[in-house]
Amino acid sequence: MHSVVPATTGKIVFAHLEPGEDILLALYDVIEQQQLKSGVILAITGAVSEGRLSLPVKAEGVQESPGFMEFTGLSEVQGGGYFGWNADNWHNDKSQIRFEQGRPHIHCHMAVSNAGRSYVGHLIEGCKVRSVYPISHFIAVLVETPGVDLTLRSSEEKNDQYPYGIPYYNVVESGAPA
Repeated sequence: MHSVVPATTGKIVFAHLEPGEDILLALYDVIEQQQLKSGVILAITGAVSEGRLSLPVKAEGVQESPGFMEFTGLSEVQGGGYFGWNADNWHNDKSQIRFEQGRPHIHCHMAVSNAGRSYVGHLIEGCKVRSVYPISHFIAVLVETPGVDLTLRSSEEKNDQYPYGIPYYNVVESGAPA
């Protein structure tokens, strides 16, 4: 059975990212500086000069972890997702996804248009804001959602694809036992 937890809309934060700034690292900083607990990344909109996404780069089984790709040159991006905090350390070398205990986690998918091709994947470190002007037009909008706890945990179960455990969320009401 799936879980459903109602939440309310809390603080809404508009983050203006600067040219050359790493999107993922900037989002971590915004969440920490604004002391956001759990919420939604409503929009990420702008251009990047280079980037990296975690996504299936070849046909693989559904139990496999994805790989990652890199791209350079003018690229338009649009993304969204959600955020919370990490209860555990976790990483996957194949996908390049990393979570650090006690810091925010971000589960954001981003669509990228680059050199006539389009991709959708998990935002990972390495996507750099592009702007031809010293003040970029790159904006991220985050909305805190009081009432829901989106703490990321890592399972004790490990396998060849997930040697550090399998990341999962217990979508629960804030303050409820995980």
